[in-house]
Amino acid sequence: MNLVWVRVPNDSRFLAPQGVAMASNMTIDDLVEESKKVFGMQTVLGGRLFRVTENDVYELSGEMNAVELGLRNGDPLDLVFDKE
Repeated sequence: MNLVWVRVPNDSRFLAPQGVAMASNMTIDDLVEESKKVFGMQTVLGGRLFRVTENDVYELSGEMNAVELGLRNGDPLDLVFDKE
């Protein structure tokens, strides 16, 4: 079990990253749902995860799991919701 650090940059209540437990076989969709639980946002529809690296920010999506995407313990992620 690994821990990734997730923040919600477009909501000022959740700018501080929170640790989210991530199993190596967890899909990105599952990780989005787990992140929403940590932030108490289960009723909010959608949500996309972005991996934040030193040189880039890119979207994580689909049914690929954490190992296939190369996610590691301690990676920072952003959880973004589209504005309606």
